[in-house]
Amino acid sequence: MPRPVTAIVMLLLSSACAQDLVRSVHYEYRPIARGRGGGGGVGGVVPGVGLSVLSGVLLWWNEGRAVRESRMLHRLLPSLVRLDADSPPDPTHDGRLVHLSGPLRASGLVDPEWGLQRQGVLRLRRSAEVYQWREERTETSQRVSEREVRREVT
Repeated sequence: MPRPVTAIVMLLLSSACAQDLVRSVHYEYRPIARGRGGGGGVGGVVPGVGLSVLSGVLLWWNEGRAVRESRMLHRLLPSLVRLDADSPPDPTHDGRLVHLSGPLRASGLVDPEWGLQRQGVLRLRRSAEVYQWREERTETSQRVSEREVRREVT
């Protein structure tokens, strides 16, 4: 007769270990509030009106900045100097607004930290990846009486 009992105990132990879960159950004292008001509907209206006023002020400020920038660009447009990409630098254009368009050429880049050297590139970009274990947590609460709540965390 001891043989089947041992098998059942081993089966229960192996199923508990296979789940690999940590479960904690505790009871909290949290009585039900009766007869107290929670602020009513006004509790959400006041912050909403405040946020609406704030958003209007921010919109006014941002539009004012955009108008000032547009006016500045229109004032600078007559003094703009347009150059060809193949023309040599001219000292008469120092301190003026210059527009230049053409193909971009680079001699190459060197990264001394990694000993990396690339020809014909404009930018080196490093990216690092980190892998991390993600914990999954489940919480359930159940009211057992008017004064206690059973919380189970898995």
